[in-house]
Order: sequence, then C-alpha cells, then structure tokens
Amino acid sequence: MLWMMLIGELAFAQAEGTAEQVHPAATVAAEDSAYALYVNPANLAYDPDLRWGLSLQRGAGADTRLATVATLGAGPGSIGTRWWGLGPQGNVFSIDAGVGIPLPERFSIGLGGHWMILEEGTNHVTFDVAASFRPLSWLGISAVSRNVGTSTEHLSLPESAFGFAFRPLGPSVLVGTEALYRPRGERDGWAGRLSLRVRPLQGWFIRAAIDTDLRLQAAVEFAFGGVATGASVGFPDYAQVPATSLYATTESRQEHVAARRSLVEKVFLTSSPPSIARKPLLGPKPESWTDLQARLRRVQRSAAYSGVILTLGGQSMSWARWSELHEQILATRQAGKTVVAYLTSTPGNGAVMAASAADEVWVHPASTLDLVGPHADLVYLGGMLDAVGIDVQVARRSEYKTASEPLTDATPSPAQIEQRQRLLDVTAEELVARLAQGRHVPPDVAGAWLDEGPWTAESARRRGLVDRVLWPDQLQGAARDTFPRSRIISQEGKPPGKSPWEPERIIAVVHIRGTIVPGSSSPPGLLSSGNTGSTTIVRLLDDLATDPRIRAVVLRVDSPGGSVFASEEILRAVRHLRHEGMPVVASMAGVAASGGYYVSLGAEEIYAEPTTITGSIGVITTKVALGRIAERLGVSITPLASSRVSGLDSPWSTWDPHQRAQAERMVSYHYTQFKRHVAQARHLTEEQTESAARGRVWSGTDAQRLGLVDTLGGLQAAVDRAADLAGIPSGVGYTAVDMDGIDAGPLDLALPELPSLGVLDPSLSWITPVLIRPDTTWMLTPWSLSAETR
Repeated sequence: MLWMMLIGELAFAQAEGTAEQVHPAATVAAEDSAYALYVNPANLAYDPDLRWGLSLQRGAGADTRLATVATLGAGPGSIGTRWWGLGPQGNVFSIDAGVGIPLPERFSIGLGGHWMILEEGTNHVTFDVAASFRPLSWLGISAVSRNVGTSTEHLSLPESAFGFAFRPLGPSVLVGTEALYRPRGERDGWAGRLSLRVRPLQGWFIRAAIDTDLRLQAAVEFAFGGVATGASVGFPDYAQVPATSLYATTESRQEHVAARRSLVEKVFLTSSPPSIARKPLLGPKPESWTDLQARLRRVQRSAAYSGVILTLGGQSMSWARWSELHEQILATRQAGKTVVAYLTSTPGNGAVMAASAADEVWVHPASTLDLVGPHADLVYLGGMLDAVGIDVQVARRSEYKTASEPLTDATPSPAQIEQRQRLLDVTAEELVARLAQGRHVPPDVAGAWLDEGPWTAESARRRGLVDRVLWPDQLQGAARDTFPRSRIISQEGKPPGKSPWEPERIIAVVHIRGTIVPGSSSPPGLLSSGNTGSTTIVRLLDDLATDPRIRAVVLRVDSPGGSVFASEEILRAVRHLRHEGMPVVASMAGVAASGGYYVSLGAEEIYAEPTTITGSIGVITTKVALGRIAERLGVSITPLASSRVSGLDSPWSTWDPHQRAQAERMVSYHYTQFKRHVAQARHLTEEQTESAARGRVWSGTDAQRLGLVDTLGGLQAAVDRAADLAGIPSGVGYTAVDMDGIDAGPLDLALPELPSLGVLDPSLSWITPVLIRPDTTWMLTPWSLSAETR
C-alpha cells in the first residue's frame, strides 16, 4: 500500500533562509511513499508500486512564499523536482533522485541526491545516505544522514535522524518517533518529533505531528480508488501565521471514501488465457489463468465489491479450467457477491456449465448453446501404416498402456474403450451434476438438456438454461438494475498494490506443460504446444529453494508425460526442494498422467479436478521401422552390427527376438520403479499400487478413490493450501506468480501464445516426440478428451 504523502510542505527559517520539509508524518521510519525521496530514500525499497505526488504550498510571514513539489517513482527509485520562492532571497529550483536497495531479511539501504540551483546562477549538490530495517509487520527502524557534502548554509544544513515506527493496530494506525541532530545552524543540537497517521474510516486519513519545539502540523486526506487529495496546515514558527498546502497523490486502489460494496468487476473471458503471461514487445501484458484466479479472489475478499459480470464465449479450454471457473463463481457467491454470466458466440459444454453457477445467466440473442455432452473420437492409423510398409513395434507395461495402439492397431482394444468410456462418463456426470446444482433442477432434467441440444437463445430461456436474452447494448441497463448505485470496473492487468510493511510472500506456480523431455524447455508456438525440459525445471526449482521471497511452490501439471529420464530428474528436484523446507503442492490441470503423474509424486499433497486425466502408471517404448517402405521405394539398406543389440534403435529394421527381450527387460525395470515411487509417495500396498497401475488412465474422481490424489479442487484451492503449509496466516496477503523457467527471446515476446494447430486428432499429438527420439523409454499418455475443446 502506498502511504499518503504530503509533498512539499516547506517552511523557511527567516534568519537562515533554509528550505526545510515539515511533512506531518515525515519521520524517517514511517514514510515510504514517493516523499521518502526527501525523508529516507532507503524506504523506497519497500514499496515497488508506481507512486507520484504533486503539491502547492503557501507559506506566511513577513513575505509570502510559494512552493511546488512533484515526484514520480516506481520500483526502488524516485525522481522529483522542487521550486520555491524565498521572497527577497530569490527563487530556488531543485532536481532530486533517490534509490532504495532491498537486502535480505527486510533490510534496505538508500541513496539520494539533490541538485539545487539558485536564481543568481549558483548551485550545489548534496547527498542523503540511509538504512532501514522492518523485522516485523508492525515495527520499523531507520537512520539517515541528509545533506551530506553541503557547501552552503543558505539552503540545506546537514542533519542526522534515527527513529522507530509502530503499527499497533495494523494499517489503521501508524506512529512514528524520531530523534534529529543538527550539528550547526540556528537550531543546532538535538530535537525530537512524534507523528501519527490514522484511518478512522475507509478512504479517510488524518495526519498530525508535533516537534519538541512545539511546532504542529496536521492534514486531512481523502482517497478515491488510487488517487488521493488533501489539505494541510502547519505552524512552522511561533511568530508566523499557519502555512497551508494542497496536494494530490497516489493511494491504494482499495481505498475509496465512497466504497461501500459499490464496485462490480467486469471479466471478459472470450479466449483461453495463457498459462504464462509474458509482456510482448508491443501491447499490454495479457492476463494469465493464475492472474484471473487471483483477480476473482480479490473480489471475494474485498468489501468494496458487490459482484461480478462475467462474459463467456465459445473458446477452447480444458475441462479442468471450466471446473475451476465454476468453483470460483461459487466461491464469489459464497462471499456475498452477486455474479451474472453473459454467454455470447457459441458457448459449449464447459462455458454453459461454468455459467450455471452464477446467480443469473444471460445470453446473446444470436448465440447457440452447444450443450451436447462430452465426446471423443479414437483415430487409429495401424491399418494405414501397415499398408504403406511402416512397422511399429512396442514394449509396454501394462494392458491399459495404450499409447501405441493408434500406430499399431486398426481398431481400439477393449481396455482402451473401457478407460476412454469411463472418462467420458465421469465428465458427463460432472457436467449434469453441476448444471442441476446451478440451475436448481433435478439431474434427469439436466441430463435431458444434453440429449436435446444444441439450443437457441430463446429455447434455452424457455427451458430454464438461461434467465434473460439480451443484446450487448442492453447489458448496461440490465446491469444497473441488478447492481444499483454500483460502479462497473475492470482490474484486468492491474495487480494489487504491495504493502511496504508486509514482506513479499510469493507462492511460485511452476508450470509443467506439454511433453516432458530431457534438456531445455521450449515455449508454445503456432505449430507446437511447447514442452517441459527437465534441465530447465531442475534449475528453476534449485533457484526457488534459495529465494527468500518464495514461501511455497505449486507444481501446476498439464502434461501427458514424456521421457522416463526427464521425469525422474524433475521428481528428484521436487523432493530436494521439499527437503530444503519448501512446501510443495501439486495442482493437476486437464491432463497430469504417466510422467505428469510421476513428477507430481514429489509434492506434499496432490490436488486434481474431478475430470482431470491422471494415473496412467505404466511405461512404453516404441520402435518405428521404415525398412519395408524403403524397399518398395527402391532404397537399399545394408545393416552392419557390432553386437546382437547394436541395431536396437535403427529406424530401418524391426526387433529380432533377442532385441525385443532386451526392450521388454528395460520396460519392466522402469515399470517396477514407477510403482515403487507410487507406493512410497502415496502410502499404498503392493496390491493397491498394482490395482491402480497397469497403465490405466483415471479421472480425478476415481484417482482420489484409489488414493492417487488427495483432494478434488482447482488451482486456487492448491495455492491456498500451499500458503497454509507455508504458515501464512489466513487473511494475510500473498502473490501467486507463474514460472516455467523459460527465458523468452524476442520472437517469443513478439508473438502471443497461440493454441497449436492440430493437423491430426489431439489423440495423436504425442507421435512427434516419439518419432524424434525412438531410443527413449516413455511414460506417456498420448491422448485427451476432445470434449476439452468446448
């Protein structure tokens, strides 16, 4: 939170002509707004948000004196300028700059510089040196030496100050004390100051200060959601009439004199937010899925908000995301807020399900609700590959590890159909249950809605799927009726201000997405969904272990798995992170299976959505042989071998019996290792592990029943749990930050994250890494529900 700063209340000692700040709360330990540039630059390190201030001050006495001050700052630095008229002594102009450098354990040091220019052309430069320590959220200790190196006593005298700041009632009351020493000048020697800042009401502030020579200052301030204005009065000297000041400055967006649950958050979700939001070279930074979750959480926790208007379109998102959105809407309503969902374009199963959790559902008249239930197409290429002369050989454990079937078989096996149908059934059951709960109808009525879809807007209203049919130009009037005397705003891309009194608490959300491979990660692109490299993730986790700002880690897994080697490396790094004392919680997104499940085993707890695709405890190795098609094309291949297995990975020949036996042996070994890790991490017996394994894919619901996951819940639930494990008290703020360890290059920043263009069915997206690395043993689930796309 940015403290209100009273910039430039300047008094001028008649005898010395000295410019002196008399800010009511400007004690060295208490001030950390942009005004800290003049009071204690070390405190700039505690407030990284944008800060600015502008003031006009009028002095009094034998001559009228005017002064203006303007400051601007962000991060650890601030710049400023001052101008004041000293009557017969002329005018003075100053250019100022300061920086606060944060150090571990809430220490900081600061340096300020001031270039003062007199009207007659002379000028001089002075410096400030400062240090601060805030060991507790209610205690601050600071020291500063100002005007070091001064060459004149007409403008700035050297002085040193040491003080404490206390917050006995949290952010509502701030008390500052200060001992000030001036080695020379008319008022040399020791002096003291006591300051007070009180917030009696939301958006109202009172400041006051008294010095040992009985100089008094006071101010009243009013905040208006990010901007504050105020007026002050001061008695710099017994003989003078009061000096006055008017000013405007930054303030926390949560502070507003008129804020009484009067804000309504507007959320447009007509495209799928990226997992990692990077600032592009041009344009604003997009909002990530984690950012959206945090924005809704702020609405739930803030008394300034009365509700949310959420616009949903026909975008593609995983079932896990739709479920997480549904849960966030319910949480918002449980917090006493009203939620309105507006459906536009062609909303599908997931959008309609999420919207059903709202208090009211409105729909665009031209929209079609594509509520038809989940669906999957099993595309098999085995017959085609055999016909053209491509041989695919597979060693796998066990019968449900069906990653090879699309390449080896012409039709699905009974095991494949069994597990795929079960996933569809669980997804449909979840869809029907949430629709029935949200729209207050029996489950059989909600089930009939799927059989009778798609729906026009008007037919959906008649059958109770939606409440109102509205054109976009009618939304404003409808919103006024639903939220009377409320102001509709959007905080997209606007993170909450950081409190300069609270240490930065970060929950690192580490993303494991796409295929898990050895080496470095690659970001998503137009033709690729990206992958996760074990080298990148191991390095990232090692860095997090030594970062004092990181309180806990959430492993956000959205991966069908990948290389056994890479998965083993990441699992060990996660366990090492926990060994170093860092809480780790796994949050499974749409798919966290095989290697994706493997890396999750290192977490303290595992969260999954009911429809998450997980499990797939099994391994597979694949050999694609092109010898027959090469022969048909007239290509001659003459193999030369140095051992019986030296051609094991040759792309031109099939395995002989000995080579197959060796491949089967390696697969058996890795399968045993996989099950051992599962049994150890999940505290399962050998029989329980084998029953849950065999390569079978499970829904999150079934996985919880089998003991493979701990809790059914989304990303926000996992983040909250991680904060709890880290010992962050309930109600204390923290920030969830997305991380994947990828250093984005210029091309990555120039292009937004786009969904990959699937040339083949999504169930075949795994083929590329297998063909590129045929020598690798994989823990891979090759498919996901096509119903995810709607």
